Order: sequence, then C-alpha cells, then structure tokens
Amino acid sequence: MKDYIKLFSLVKPYIKFLFIAGIATVLTNLSTLVQPYLLKYIFNDVLVKRNLLYLNLVIVALVLAVALKGASAYLQRFYMCMAGESVIRSLRHKLFSHLQYLTLSFYDRYRTGDIMARLIDDVSRLQQLLTTGLIPLINDILVIIGAFAWMIYKDWQLTLITITVTPLISIATAKFAKKIARVTSYLQSNFSDLTSILQESLSGIKIIKSFTREEEEINRFDKANDKNFYFNLKTEQIKATQTPVVELLVAIGIACVIWYGGMEVILGKLTTGEVMVFWGYMVLASSPFNRITATYSSAKGGMISAKRIFTLLEERSEKELFKGEKKLDIKGQVEFRNVEFSYPQGSEVLKGISFLAEPGKIIALVGPSGGGKSTIVNLIPRFYEPTAGSIYIDGYPITVLDVYHLREQIGIVPQDPILFNTTIKENILFGKPNSTMEEVIEAARASNSEEFIRSFPAGYETIVGERGLKLSGGQKQRISIARSLLKNPKILILDEATSSLDSESELLIQDALEKLMQGRTVFVIAHRLSTIRKADLILYIEKGRIIEWGSHEELIKADGAYAHMYALQFQTESGVYEWAVIKQHSTNAES
Repeated sequence: MKDYIKLFSLVKPYIKFLFIAGIATVLTNLSTLVQPYLLKYIFNDVLVKRNLLYLNLVIVALVLAVALKGASAYLQRFYMCMAGESVIRSLRHKLFSHLQYLTLSFYDRYRTGDIMARLIDDVSRLQQLLTTGLIPLINDILVIIGAFAWMIYKDWQLTLITITVTPLISIATAKFAKKIARVTSYLQSNFSDLTSILQESLSGIKIIKSFTREEEEINRFDKANDKNFYFNLKTEQIKATQTPVVELLVAIGIACVIWYGGMEVILGKLTTGEVMVFWGYMVLASSPFNRITATYSSAKGGMISAKRIFTLLEERSEKELFKGEKKLDIKGQVEFRNVEFSYPQGSEVLKGISFLAEPGKIIALVGPSGGGKSTIVNLIPRFYEPTAGSIYIDGYPITVLDVYHLREQIGIVPQDPILFNTTIKENILFGKPNSTMEEVIEAARASNSEEFIRSFPAGYETIVGERGLKLSGGQKQRISIARSLLKNPKILILDEATSSLDSESELLIQDALEKLMQGRTVFVIAHRLSTIRKADLILYIEKGRIIEWGSHEELIKADGAYAHMYALQFQTESGVYEWAVIKQHSTNAES
C-alpha cells in the first residue's frame, strides 16, 4: 500500500489531465453501452414489427454512438497519455537529479549497470503500466460496472447465474499474478546483471582486447542473456496459460446465460431481443474482464519496478546528510586531527591521520599503493565522511561549511581526466560556466593547450568524443588543467597528474602545473618522487598511517622509508643503488 501511495503522489500534480480523461471515459462507455441496447429494438421492433422508421432511427443512433465513442476515446487516450508521460518525465528528472546529489558511498555500493537498469528498464515498465495499463483498466472497469448494472436491473436472477464463475476467475487471476510477480522479480534482477556486464565490457574494451578475453566476455554475457531469455519466456508462458483459462471460465458464464435465457424465452418470460441484449452485455463485459486480469498481472511487474525506483529515491542525498550552511571564502588552510576512515563493512583505511597544511603550501602524499593517499584527498571536498576525528578548513570544522560552496573552491586534476562528449570549449567551461571566451583562451594558453587546439579545423568547437577519445592522453590532461585554471581554486588536488605520459607531454604538463599551483594550497599524490622535491611538506603514507613527514631533504637525511623508495627509483641498470650519489646530491642542494 505504501508504494501505491507514493505512486499516487507522482500522479497527483497531473490530476487535471486525469479529470478530463475521466469525463471522456464516461462518454466513451455510455456510447459503448448503448450499442448492445439497440439490439433490443432491432429484434423486437424492427424485425418483428417490420417498422422502417425504427430501422432508420436505430441506424442513425448507432452511427452517432460510434462517432461519440471515437471522439471521446481520442480525448480519453490523449489526456491519459498526457498524464502518464508527464509522470514519467517528472520521475526521470527526479531520479537523475537525485542521482547527481547522492554520495560517493552510494556509488561504491551500487553497480553502474544496476543504476542504469532502474533508470531505463524500470522506468519503462512503470511507463507501460501508467500509459498502456491504466487507460484500458479504468475504461474496462467502467464498462463492466455499466454492463452489470443494466443486467441486474433487467434480470437479477440471470445476472446471478452469470457471475457464479467470478470467484473462480478471481482465484485463478491471483495465482497467475503471484507467479508472474515472482518471475518478474528474477527478471529485473537479472536485467541489472546484464546491463552491468554490458557497461563493464564496453568501458573496458581495451583491456579485454589486450588480454584477448573476447570469448570469455562473450560467454559471461551469454550466461546472463540466457537467463534473461529464460525468465522472459517463463513470464510469457504463464501469461499464455492465464488467457485461455480465464476465457474458458468466462465462456462458461456466457453459456449459462444462453441456456437460462433460452429457457426464459421458451417459457415466455423474456423476449428474444431482451436475451440478445443481455447476451450482448455479457460479451461486452467479458473482453474487459480478460484484459483486467492481464493488466493486474502486468501491474504486479510494474509495481516491482516502482519499488526498485522508490528504493533509489529513498537513498539519503548529500543535501540531507551535509547540513553545513556557512559559505566561507577560504584561504586554503587544511588541518586533519586524528582522522580515521573505514568503508562500510570494510577494513580500516585511515588510522589517526593528523597534519596541518598552511595556505599556499605544497603537500605531497607518497607511499605504497593502497596506503590511503587518495582517501585522504577525497575527504577534503567531503566526497566521504571520516568515521572518527575532525577536518578543519581555515580553522572551521568542515561539517559546518556549505559543501557545494566549498567544492567550488577546490580544483581536482585526476590521473585519468574525464572529458565529456562535447566541444573543447564546453569542457574547459565546465570549471566555470559563466566565463568569457577570452578567459577560456587564456586558460588554454596557460595550460599549453592553445597550440594543439588551434591545429584542429574547428578549433575550440572541436567535439572531443566520448571520454575525450579524439585527444591524446597529454592533450586530455592539459584540457583538464585548463578547466582547473579557469576555476581558479584555493585548494588544488593533483592525483598522479603526470603519470603514464611521454616525456614531451610530461614537460608541457609540468610547466602548466607550475602555473596552476602558484598561490594555492596544493595536495599532490605522486609515485614519481622526482616531481615533488619542491614540496613544502611530504607525508609518507603506509597502511593508513603517516609513517614519516618533512621536506625532501629532511626525509633523505632520515634514511627511512621515503629515502628507500627514492633510492629505488634511481636504481642503475646493473641493479646497484647510487646511494652515495643521491646523498651527495642532497648535500649539495642544501649548501
């Protein structure tokens, strides 16, 4: 019942369309119900009495009834579809908007394919329920009510005989609906698996090809596809069984009408015309009854989709979780005090992290992979919340700050830059949408992107392709830097921004990064230690803890984990460490 109430809340804003459709439905059904009644006059007054005037009047009435039915049916369907499509449009907007504001923790728990399945397949099923299920359902219910009302008025005993099979039909319908609901639940869950496999395979096609895993991926997809085939087939098999069973029960009811009605005519209690009208209304009610049983079964599947959608909408958004309202124009001081972090149902990632980053300073985070470096920088823009400890920005607890205003002042240049399938200009403007073209060009020039952008025939209007497919790795990274330059953040996060690039691209990007880092608090995650010698503070992170901290020279002198990692990166071809050379280089740098 709870889900039905939620569904009604979606429909409520468009109740005016349903009201117009309701009036049209009444007119449609009145014109439908009058047609069998005209049979009485044809049999009793036209054919028996050979009355030509009655024949003409009945024909005119029949044509008018059909015309009225056509016009009202059009209005009914149009406004029902208007209501249904408006609900779906609103729901899609609500879902997509909600997804934009969900936390990264949510995306850690849900597969992308499952989210896509809910947004596409489940919404489509709900759309089918509202636009193609609701229209005939309301219409058919009114037809049945009207038909049986006349039948009861005319002969309640005969009507009672016809409805003796109704309980059997209801029981059969409920059993079939239960089976369909169970299979539909399996089907929708499997469709999420199918979508996830498809999404993973398409996004990872380069890896699949590099490891020649095409056949294995095909087999993985085929297994899910075969399950989808089986559940779809099972659903249709149940529906195919349901239809003849219900039709047989309805036919038994019609047979009872014909038998009992025939007896009444023979005994002179009813006229032939009255029996024909009675039979006509019974036939008129039987088709809607069959459709209602089918719609009821489909509605079960639609409500399962609705439940999956409502589950998604019930996920708490960042707007609900992050209550901070203070809009602080930050200077860039960042302090961690005994910060700990664990993923839900996972092991502890950070343990007692404490450090102070002063405005305008460069803080480098180094150490083995999986040590927690990325987690630390992800806590600064509140992509995740610490499980213990506190984070302060310019002396204010991060929890009291407006999270969106804070993020507007933080720039991120990731290892794998994400570009959108639009123009170079729009991708740079992503950092600050209201910027002028002159500002965009200046950012491109500062990021060493101007030259290669101008080399394209369309220049800044060049479409970069999905995920920047038409650009090289270095070009994508420079566009990402231009985006951050345009944003002009107070805090900058560089996550392996120069990794996996050729030497020429790395030099261009290093030069662009030098310009980008000026006057900002910068957090650098780096495995290539040669890029962070100038850092004001280096934090060596291992197993979620800060093992060492200090400047490059201080850590080399300490001869600890950082110095060992630094030495490994300068290993000679013979496998011997030039440790003395490194120490001498450090000494010379000090003097």
